[in-house]
Amino acid sequence: MPTPTWERLPEAKRDAVRRAAEEEFGVRGYNAASLNTICREAGISKGSLFQYFPDKSDLFVHLIARASHDIRVAMEAASVDLPWMTDYIGSVNLLMDAWIDYFYDQPRHRQMLVSANLEHNPSALAAVREAVYVDYLEVIGGMIDLGIAIGALRKDTDRDALVAAIIMLLPHIALGPHVRGLDPLLGLAGSDRTHAMSVGRRLIQVLMGQYVTQSVPKEP
Repeated sequence: MPTPTWERLPEAKRDAVRRAAEEEFGVRGYNAASLNTICREAGISKGSLFQYFPDKSDLFVHLIARASHDIRVAMEAASVDLPWMTDYIGSVNLLMDAWIDYFYDQPRHRQMLVSANLEHNPSALAAVREAVYVDYLEVIGGMIDLGIAIGALRKDTDRDALVAAIIMLLPHIALGPHVRGLDPLLGLAGSDRTHAMSVGRRLIQVLMGQYVTQSVPKEP
């Protein structure tokens, strides 16, 4: 975690460090990323960096957690005006569209998602997943709980398994169009966002279709 010294820095200086670190981690990954390069690009000394973050992993986790928070804010904003009460599955599909769209438009956060999900260092991977799973569990869990509460999903829905499956799906569908080798079947690699959105909807149907009811949603 960042130190109190980091919190006292001017925002412009913190932003310079974050941008340099996001670029280095995003391009090279955790293991290969160079703190010397980050410091040079940010215009600070290595000693100063260690006054801001105790070690490399603290800096990495801070960046991933911040990106996860920003993504969550964007997805919550996208979900506010969706017709959850009258068209729950349609709203889920539209939110999936917004998720896919976001990573076409936000390459910095896309690279951080790559770093968070494809990192080969076990300790770094465990630390970043612990940081981002809080957001995933609250947002996706809340979405499934709402579906059950309003009768759009069956009461016997395997809630935890469904939440876990969607959490596993989200990085795949976000990164598949941009990272070669992730998708072997659905034509995601290099695809445009329209195709990626259609694939996202197919996968949501596979995961959620068995739990969808035919009843009219009710107030939770």
